[in-house]
Amino acid sequence: MKTFAAGLLLHDKLSPFGKALTDYQCIRYALDRPSVTTAMLGMKTVEEVARAAAYAEASPEETDYTSLLRLSPKYSQVGACVYCNHCLPCPAGLNIAQIHKYVDLACVGDTVPPTIRAHYAALSVTASACIGCGSCEKACPFGVQVRERMQQAERTGEEQTAQLERLRSDLSLSRSHEKDLEKTLNNLLAYCFNLEYNVNALTVAMDTLRGTPDTIESGDWTDADYLADDGTVLPLHRKLYDYTATITPRCKSWVLNTEQFDRLHTLARRCQAEGVRLIVVLPPMADNVRTEVCDVFGITDVMQDTVLPQLTGWAAECGFTLLDYEWGGSAITDDDTQFFDGFHLDEKYGLPVWTQELFNDIAG
Repeated sequence: MKTFAAGLLLHDKLSPFGKALTDYQCIRYALDRPSVTTAMLGMKTVEEVARAAAYAEASPEETDYTSLLRLSPKYSQVGACVYCNHCLPCPAGLNIAQIHKYVDLACVGDTVPPTIRAHYAALSVTASACIGCGSCEKACPFGVQVRERMQQAERTGEEQTAQLERLRSDLSLSRSHEKDLEKTLNNLLAYCFNLEYNVNALTVAMDTLRGTPDTIESGDWTDADYLADDGTVLPLHRKLYDYTATITPRCKSWVLNTEQFDRLHTLARRCQAEGVRLIVVLPPMADNVRTEVCDVFGITDVMQDTVLPQLTGWAAECGFTLLDYEWGGSAITDDDTQFFDGFHLDEKYGLPVWTQELFNDIAG
């Protein structure tokens, strides 16, 4: 910025404050502005160079411009921080003027620039340390509500942190997935002929016309739900056994898809490089699915001997979180009540319990 405003600030008649400022006051004012780190001065003579260099040795009284601004009939800064540091020292060790600068810069746009966020985080003491003593407000010549501004600084920081986490979560798709998605969305014909899309759309349309809501996957089981076709009483409700019977033919010739598994490793490395928080979740599985399907067809052995150790290693390497509720146990302890079928939790009795466990683990 032009420190002397092309010389206008140095003249009584031309100054917007109705009174001339000294060159030291102009330099101090320029350096106190948000995001200003260097003040460039126009100098013609050796004497002017020497005068400018002497600013480094000037006393606070020589550089103080606040009384001039406060009393000026043409200019008012009442209620606005001018970063003059009259509020210091702070009993809590806050650099109040610097925090004010970052708040002002943060409020300019819709989001806080990463550099401002980083500078604020690098402060040795942030606004959260404010004890609300009010000594700063008593010393402020402009009547700034400093305590309120410290609260605003903390709110702004929390809001931006939450927004950043949401953005990082949105970026968790791999680039190849994004390209595939973009290609599909740009191909209207392919989108319309997508079988799953059409089935879901027709189902929703028919349910809407009939006035029937989507089926809730929950059951208050009766005695009839525990009977096999031959009348045998089952230890668990029948849907648990129907599920294993349905998936058994598909699992007889199963193989580990190493290509897709390796893509997870690639995704994890990409997330680490981009600063995206990755969480890999293995949801709960009913015990009868494990014993009647996974154990029988060797899925358990591959998971425990190959997949889980590899995931654990990748988590340590790439810094992602692995939450294993499938093989490592979970808050789901009553399969008969908490599972709707072998893989889907009961929406009333199981899903809320596990969801709470999941959210607690993510937050922790």
